[in-house]
Amino acid sequence: MHIALNLINQSSAITPPAICIVHKDLLADCPPPLTAWTIVRRCAPGWCRPLRLSQVAEVSLGDAYGNFSRRRPAPAGSVFAVTGQHDGPRLAATGQRGRPDQVVVRNELPDGAVDVHLFNDRRLLGSRRWLAPGQAAVFHVAPVLWIGALGDGERVAESQSLPRALQARLDTRLDLHGVASADIVMHGGGTDTLRFSLQHVRPL
Repeated sequence: MHIALNLINQSSAITPPAICIVHKDLLADCPPPLTAWTIVRRCAPGWCRPLRLSQVAEVSLGDAYGNFSRRRPAPAGSVFAVTGQHDGPRLAATGQRGRPDQVVVRNELPDGAVDVHLFNDRRLLGSRRWLAPGQAAVFHVAPVLWIGALGDGERVAESQSLPRALQARLDTRLDLHGVASADIVMHGGGTDTLRFSLQHVRPL
């Protein structure tokens, strides 16, 4: 199951700006750096870009060498544990149920930190770095995205952490609770500020 989205450029911008879409974990005690989930480039006026947000994310471990463990489906409410010792870390569901808006990964290794990554539609949505033994990574997985335009000269790739100056500009909230499909329409441009809005919303 997924939410079908369609980004439509109805702006008057002569040169289409690059668009960045992220997920903000506003409920975290210490909000982590934002990750560029989707970057849309060169979408000309009148053109569109289909997107989708899966209702079931995936979770994976990572190491300092850029390697990842096999991704595991992580429905909201899932709780995972990282175990293992001599044969390396292993990620497995505990069978326990957490809060319905969270995915939790606990590091139960005797020693050694791990990186935990959350993916949606095969793209990195968020990460928790250097999770020490005894600590838990908590991802709040509400279907809410944030969108904004990149400035001239800003070079950001999908799955990269965003500089703080850019994070503050991704200020349009897209609440997708109960949504089956919707258009994300971009207006403005030229001498006007770019604006984004949800239109043609079809409920679940």
